[in-house]
Amino acid sequence: MILGALLCVGLALGLCPLQAAAQTRALYHVGEGDEQAKRALLFINNHLQSDPAAEIALVAHADGVQFLLHKAGSETSADFAKAVSALLKTGRVKFMACGITLANRGIDAKNLFEGVAVVRSGVLTLADLQNSRQFAYIRP
Repeated sequence: MILGALLCVGLALGLCPLQAAAQTRALYHVGEGDEQAKRALLFINNHLQSDPAAEIALVAHADGVQFLLHKAGSETSADFAKAVSALLKTGRVKFMACGITLANRGIDAKNLFEGVAVVRSGVLTLADLQNSRQFAYIRP
């Protein structure tokens, strides 16, 4: 009887692994270029292997938008395109590029990989996803 009461208390307090966990929401922030983008893609793939139901967003701004662009004849661009496409196909990952960065650098949104969304402001989106949607912030 005491064991049953402790089990009920543990479940009510969320201390027991039998209770379903809330869906993980992770926000990856890329603003420094290709090396950081490579780490982010690796981390996201590892994240999904560990938690296939996770909801993941990647926001790129400043030098971070470069990895999301088609660059004719670039092997790195082709590798990034394949990786981004594969993650988008999972339905668990969203990629977003900063509209301010694109405008300031004269980059046409048509040059982004298919499926990459343009947000008005990368930093505003980072703050909004953390505050309003309770995404955990990760800077690879």
